[in-house]
Amino acid sequence: MERLYYSKKRSTKNIVFKILGIAITILILTEALFPLLWMILSSLKTKKEVSLGVFFPSSFEFVNYADLAARGYWQSLGTTFLGAIISTLGCIIVNTMAAYAFARIDFYLKKFFWAYILLPMFVPGITLLIPLYLVAADLSLLNSLPGLILPGVAQATHIFFMRQFFLNIPNSLEEAAALDGAGKFRTFVSLFLPLSFGPIVILGISAFIGYWNAFLWPAMIIDGDTNPLRQIMQVIYSFNRDRNKNWPLVMAGSVIATSIPFAIYLVFQKQIVESLKISGIK
Repeated sequence: MERLYYSKKRSTKNIVFKILGIAITILILTEALFPLLWMILSSLKTKKEVSLGVFFPSSFEFVNYADLAARGYWQSLGTTFLGAIISTLGCIIVNTMAAYAFARIDFYLKKFFWAYILLPMFVPGITLLIPLYLVAADLSLLNSLPGLILPGVAQATHIFFMRQFFLNIPNSLEEAAALDGAGKFRTFVSLFLPLSFGPIVILGISAFIGYWNAFLWPAMIIDGDTNPLRQIMQVIYSFNRDRNKNWPLVMAGSVIATSIPFAIYLVFQKQIVESLKISGIK
C-alpha cells in the first residue's frame, strides 16, 4: 500500500510538471507569435482600422499587397535578394578561408594579425560607418552594388566562429590527407569544408539576415527614391516617412520581407539544430 501511495504521488507530480511545462510553452509561443499575427492582420486592414486599434480587419482584402508594386517594392526585393546571395557566398568563402589559415597554418606574425582581426569586435560598429563611407567614396563605390556588399564580407565574429570549429577537427585527419599528397588548399576544400557544413550553414544564414535587415549603411550610400539599388528596408521605411503615414502598407511589406528569412530557416533548420549539438569525430 505504501509503495502504491508513493507511485501515485510521483505520477501526480509528473502530471503537474507536464501541465506546467505545456502552459509555459504556450505562453512563450503566444508572446513570440503575437507580433507576427498582429503584423499579418494589420497588413489586411485599412488605415482607419489601424488608427482605431481594431484587432481583426472588417474584410480580408489584399489591396495593400497590390499597392506594393506601384511603390517599387518588388524590384527592391529582387535587388536585395541578389545582393544578399552574393554577400552570403562571399562571406562564406572569405571567412572560412581566413579561419582555416589562422587555425591550421603557421605564418609570420600570426598572433599579431589575429589580434588585429579581433579588434573590431570590441569597437561599436556604428563608429566605423563614417570611415567606411569615406573609403567607399574614394573608391567610387557609392550608389553601387559592390558598395553595399564589400564592407560586410569579412567579419571578425564569423572568422572567430569558424576558427574555433576548425581547431576541434583532429590533427590525425589532416595528417592522413597530407600523406595522400593533399596540399593545404585541397585539404581545406576536401576535408574541412565537408566536415563544417553545419557551422557554414549558420554562418551563411547570419550573413544573409545581416544583409537583408541592413538599413543604415544602404541609406548612407544609396541616394534617391527612384534608385533601382534601394534596399528592401529603405523602401518599407519610405511608406511611413511622409506625413500621411501608411501603416498597413508597411505591414504588408514587412510580412513579405519577413517570410523570406523564415523560409530559409525552415529549409535549413535540421542543419542548424545539428550544428548546435555537442558533437565529436570518432
